[in-house]
Amino acid sequence: MLRWYKCQTLGPENEKMISALLFPITSKLSIPYPKVYTFDSSVPIAFTVGVAKRYAIVLSKNTFDIMDEDELKMVLACEAAKIRDGSVPINTVVSLIAGSIISMSTIIMWMAMLAGFGQEKDIAPRIARFLALGLVSLPAALIVHLFGVNSVLRSDEIALLNVKNEKLFRETLKRMNNYIELHCTENFNPGHVNIFLINPLKVKDLFDIYSSMFIIKPDLEYRIKTIENKYG
Repeated sequence: MLRWYKCQTLGPENEKMISALLFPITSKLSIPYPKVYTFDSSVPIAFTVGVAKRYAIVLSKNTFDIMDEDELKMVLACEAAKIRDGSVPINTVVSLIAGSIISMSTIIMWMAMLAGFGQEKDIAPRIARFLALGLVSLPAALIVHLFGVNSVLRSDEIALLNVKNEKLFRETLKRMNNYIELHCTENFNPGHVNIFLINPLKVKDLFDIYSSMFIIKPDLEYRIKTIENKYG
């Protein structure tokens, strides 16, 4: 997964800042200190992967650009909570398998383009990809639903108990979600949706309809309402 997103290690300045924020969290949760990576993305988004007690938290470069230290701490707490609740290893494997199946549809789209059926934004390659998605989405989505661990509410609670700031939790996640809705121009792999802190998939037209099959987590409003009812 790190190679998939072309992840890079942090620069010295960001590494020092993240270490100061993350070390108290991991110590309090009694989890192994994870490596932290970054990757290119136009939106603030994060995910955690790993197996055999070797974990990596991945933050997009945009996360560093638009978030202050308190918000970064909340994001890190949410990701560390996933390690604490034990969902990371199975979700990593599920995402890798489901994502690989889904990527076959992109290969078919590029084959259509190479065969002379227009450019990337033309209708023919998109139709080819849409038809391919129809073939690969069902088995990939079944893998996500049958084997993926939906522990988002539990990890939200663990994160909040660590940071103890319900308002910061609510505002941080809302800010990430709003930015993604307004500025996301990337086509994230639907097979990876179960590892992201915030769902980056949007159903804008018929060609995106299969993305809804992969959403196993409750939506953000439900997550926030659950926290407010318990700690508000």
